[in-house]
Amino acid sequence: MKGSGTISQEIRHEMSFVLSDGQVDTIRNKVFEIIREEVNSVRHEALLNVRYFKKGEDCKYLNVSYNTLDVWIMLGLPKITIGNSVRFDRIELDKWMQGMSVGC
Repeated sequence: MKGSGTISQEIRHEMSFVLSDGQVDTIRNKVFEIIREEVNSVRHEALLNVRYFKKGEDCKYLNVSYNTLDVWIMLGLPKITIGNSVRFDRIELDKWMQGMSVGC
């Protein structure tokens, strides 16, 4: 034994698989789907750490199109305008959405 007194041991296992093109495509598509879902999840979680959104971020957060967001703004969706800059407060958006669902 050398160094710190720990024994390091390397173990290797090898396996070979024979897969059809269809099976390879299925595995590739599933891996792609899993990665895409994780990326979308991380992106959504990142939005939860932001207090004020730009319009595009607001659309992603609310999962709506620009046109739908414009309609919601006309219906009273809260926004903050400073000069030519428009921002949306995530907390106020959540309150507004909860208020809208009461009447459903």
